[in-house]
Amino acid sequence: MEKMQYVVMKTDDIRTNLATEQYLMNSDKIKPPFMLFYIEKPCIIVGRNQNTMEEINQKYCEEHGITITRRLSGGGAMYQD
Repeated sequence: MEKMQYVVMKTDDIRTNLATEQYLMNSDKIKPPFMLFYIEKPCIIVGRNQNTMEEINQKYCEEHGITITRRLSGGGAMYQD
């Protein structure tokens, strides 16, 4: 039986966290199964094929410091804080 590995992210920037997640999934640095723990600042994560102009109020996000980023997988937009 494989042991579950845990990684606690040191940053609260969703862009760094998603990039690190993707890197770990595609590298040999850590073998599955593993779990990442992270807390991020307010952000909106959109799916690969979403039109952000239709989904997101860009001005509101800029005024309120909400980071907008895109994930590599599909699916809908998610707000996280």
